[in-house]
Amino acid sequence: MHTALELIFPVIYIGEEKSQAIVLGVDSSHTKKGANLRRTFSEYGIPILVMPIKEAETVRTFYKNYLSTRFFNEELLYEECKHRKADYIIVRRALGLEPGIGQKRSEISEKEALKWLKQAIFFSTSLEEKLGRTLKKDVMFGIWEDAKTKLTEYVIEELNKRNYGFRIFTKNRETVYPLQKNIVLCEDKWEAVEEVSGLFILSPGLPVSQIPIKEWARQMVRMSHATLIDPYGLYEPEEIESIGYHYISYGRCY
Repeated sequence: MHTALELIFPVIYIGEEKSQAIVLGVDSSHTKKGANLRRTFSEYGIPILVMPIKEAETVRTFYKNYLSTRFFNEELLYEECKHRKADYIIVRRALGLEPGIGQKRSEISEKEALKWLKQAIFFSTSLEEKLGRTLKKDVMFGIWEDAKTKLTEYVIEELNKRNYGFRIFTKNRETVYPLQKNIVLCEDKWEAVEEVSGLFILSPGLPVSQIPIKEWARQMVRMSHATLIDPYGLYEPEEIESIGYHYISYGRCY
């Protein structure tokens, strides 16, 4: 790996010499310059991934260590990202471990997703703090699920504790939920986002991950607050945030 640290951008070259890609670290004050540079490289057919400096430095550290030791540990990477407050998914993508949306990827298990929800969303800090705003008493959340799982039951239990209502869409029509005032069963997934303060995406399946970004942009007006809580990390963070969503996903630091 050849590494060059310019005055503005940390640049990391990844891969064999004949098929290198470039990781470009850009701070918030130089995003426009970074975009222009990415465009220039793209015109020459050079793969380039632009990311914040913290993530780029984490990539550089782990890739350099890998080249010298040929050893890689996923858990160490996750802990290092937490320590640096770097985006775990962005780092994995730069290291070639996290393909784009809809491609074959290393799946996050329900156990991992549940652990993340407990630690990152509901444990020690309030849900309001995570969402960055005060919630009214009659607030509603949306839930998408494939079937009634431990993950779904946990989210429902936590929302009930806080006296929040929820609109739920399930692909398994045999799933039975109690008829309660704060539960709305929906026939369509987009019906489940009407006037909600956030959507829990508890469906790890491919159809959900392949919803086009244009469709997300079009449906955003249905929500009171455009917040997605995604324990399976199905989407490209920068892409979903670029259209106005607050995206809270597995492996990210807030």
